[in-house]
Amino acid sequence: MVNKKKRDWQKLLSDYRSSGDSVRSFCQKHRISTSSFYHWLARDDELQGDISFVPVVNNSPQPIATTDFAELILPKGKLRFSAGASPDYVSSIVKSLV
Repeated sequence: MVNKKKRDWQKLLSDYRSSGDSVRSFCQKHRISTSSFYHWLARDDELQGDISFVPVVNNSPQPIATTDFAELILPKGKLRFSAGASPDYVSSIVKSLV
């Protein structure tokens, strides 16, 4: 599929959400690249206001070691934050990416 319009992508994304398929399988069936799919998925979520943050709670009885980190895997790379990074800092970085 080449040169799809916004409404075409919105329909595809709706179909994907109800399909139960993996991204890879869905993209293969519809002959679209996964990179284009993720691009439009991010744009669609942003337009619909579906981007949100949830608190992460450490319920471990042991304190977090200074070598621990949280990793966010994105379509084009990874972000790694130390365990001591403030939630505001992490939030500002992630928000700047969308």
